[in-house]
Amino acid sequence: MSLKVNEILTILANASEFQSIRLKHNEKKLYREINANPLLRYPLVDKKKQLMSITSKEEKLSLLIQYELSGLEFPSYKDAGKHHQTLVQDKMLVFRHAPRVLKCMIDCFIEKNDGNSLKSTLFLLRSVAGKGWEDTPMILRQINTIGLVSLRKLVSHGICTFADMEKLTEQQIEYYLSLRPGNGYKIKSDLQLIPSLSLTYNVEEKQVFQKTTSVSFRVEVQAGFKSSTWHGQQLCMLVMLKTDTGILVDFRRTFLSKLKTPKAFRISIQVEKDTKHIDFVYSCEQIGGTNHETRFYFQENCHDDLSKSSKILDDIDYHQNSYIQPSTLSRVIAETKDTDEDEDEDDDEELIALLTDKNASTGKTAKPEDAGRSFLSNGNLKCHHTCKDKTTCRHLCCREGIPRNNRRKSTKQNISSIHENTDHHEDLEENAAITSQNVDLPSTGTPSNVSEPSNLKTEKVLRQTDPVRENPIRNPSLKTALNHENKSKQKVTYVIPSSSPKQSSPFDTSLSDTPNADLLNFLGSDIELT
Repeated sequence: MSLKVNEILTILANASEFQSIRLKHNEKKLYREINANPLLRYPLVDKKKQLMSITSKEEKLSLLIQYELSGLEFPSYKDAGKHHQTLVQDKMLVFRHAPRVLKCMIDCFIEKNDGNSLKSTLFLLRSVAGKGWEDTPMILRQINTIGLVSLRKLVSHGICTFADMEKLTEQQIEYYLSLRPGNGYKIKSDLQLIPSLSLTYNVEEKQVFQKTTSVSFRVEVQAGFKSSTWHGQQLCMLVMLKTDTGILVDFRRTFLSKLKTPKAFRISIQVEKDTKHIDFVYSCEQIGGTNHETRFYFQENCHDDLSKSSKILDDIDYHQNSYIQPSTLSRVIAETKDTDEDEDEDDDEELIALLTDKNASTGKTAKPEDAGRSFLSNGNLKCHHTCKDKTTCRHLCCREGIPRNNRRKSTKQNISSIHENTDHHEDLEENAAITSQNVDLPSTGTPSNVSEPSNLKTEKVLRQTDPVRENPIRNPSLKTALNHENKSKQKVTYVIPSSSPKQSSPFDTSLSDTPNADLLNFLGSDIELT
């Protein structure tokens, strides 16, 4: 049966070495306050997840150990200071015997081949040795002159592990901790005494049978250190091998002084075929925060659950360390564009189909100019005024709306009708001008009463390249023709062109009977319409 850390802590609190410790009646409130602290990792609760009242010395010991490992502040209620000295004495007694009791538990779990319980016990042993949970910044308290106040300053600057501390210079340590010059060197020297451990393995042989798998490893361990002792303790290195099912495969302990040169050993194991991986766990027994772990997988596809995240990380590395080919980029853009166009076409088709169904159900076809307009309850269109309260507004259109039949026609339609009428009048004017030019002009050697046939004259006029007639005031010959025309009682009126860049053709005022003539007369004959 695998035991967790809180269960190992309960076993430790029931050790016979702590029989001399008693729970006094006045201390119940003190430990009840400690149990209510939200920073406590394993509070004592009942089945309903409610805080329990402290009634036994085992509960007191469990809270006392967690109080130190979590770095909690002493409760500040009234009369709490009376119990401070007793708490310190009991804490010193517990931490004096706890490492020895935990080592005995380690030997028991090794004998039982209980790998998970052994791993939990080793975690608690390193935490007790460092007087702080190993997976928290409390492990920095193992360094000399680092207390709770200094620890809070380091955490505020993002320093939470030994690796983070090693990156700091002496001046930075003195600045962060507000120390005098020279104290940073002491902290840095103490930090450099912590050993660095490493473990590598090679698979020499692997055989798969019907129900079991046999593997042979060559394991090499190495340690880098300046001294094999730290704070007066002889350092040891632990190596543990266990399966994912919690079965202990191998456990070895050696003094750090024997690892001045790399040491290697071979191990052959035989496990069940459904075993997925083997964990190699190695650490320094007396120092918290030195635990490391590596893993060997029996099957290549045993970590398929990480395939998605691994693929994402590989894609991120690829895009950060390389560039996209132009052809690939253009292809991706084209595919994206096609996809967007298809989506837009689908949306348009859906909207058109919806509008068609709505018109078919109502029996009416929506006018283009009414699209997007809202209607009042009386059927009139809403105006575009931005009045706050249209019921009390002075605008009639805001209160009653705009009748659909009384709206102004579109300006575009009016302009198009003007263009059509203008073109019609220009055609009539050209015919009138051609008629006026067919008058006999006097010339030397040619009788005035002799004239060419009318069809020949029309062909000559049509072959002219410039359709714009000249000003009769500037052309004397044309002026003579006009005089002769007046004599023959033909009513022809000319209008002087305007000063616009493009001269407009003259038209006869006798065309006042044509449609929309009043509109043309209102605009003026010399206004250019484009």
